[in-house]
Amino acid sequence: NLSVLESPKIPANYKVVSLNTKKDIEEFTKVHNLSFSMHWGFSPNTVDEIKQRVMMERSGERGILLIRSQSQIVGYNWTLFASKNNNSIGWISMTGVAPSYRGKSLGRSIVLTGMHDLIKRGASCVELEVDSENLRARELYLSLGFEKSAESIWFEFDLSK
Repeated sequence: NLSVLESPKIPANYKVVSLNTKKDIEEFTKVHNLSFSMHWGFSPNTVDEIKQRVMMERSGERGILLIRSQSQIVGYNWTLFASKNNNSIGWISMTGVAPSYRGKSLGRSIVLTGMHDLIKRGASCVELEVDSENLRARELYLSLGFEKSAESIWFEFDLSK
């Protein structure tokens, strides 16, 4: 409900635009990889992999919101949207902020912008998944009103030992 969701506050000297694959894809891929490079299980994506994900069902350039400082991409919120019959749902697929731009409330601003966009598109709810060890992201999502509804456990077996 847009009437109860706080408005995004984009700091001065920043702007939000949708992804333009033709001109943004290489820089977007770099920011994405940099944003997640220190997280468990992360494997860098190639430009072609990101292009393919953009073209997947429920995705698209419109739902990938970039936050820019000057002409540089410094963060993003990748949303997904699906509608069937009279039910519509939005997802926060990924949110990333380049490490040198963290601590400036850009993550909060871009997530709120994505949520507002999903609601304007007709989403009746917004869902997301977050790595349980990503405490900053978990705190952000909880502060925005998200509630934990389920938990997944991931296992890893190191074959190099």
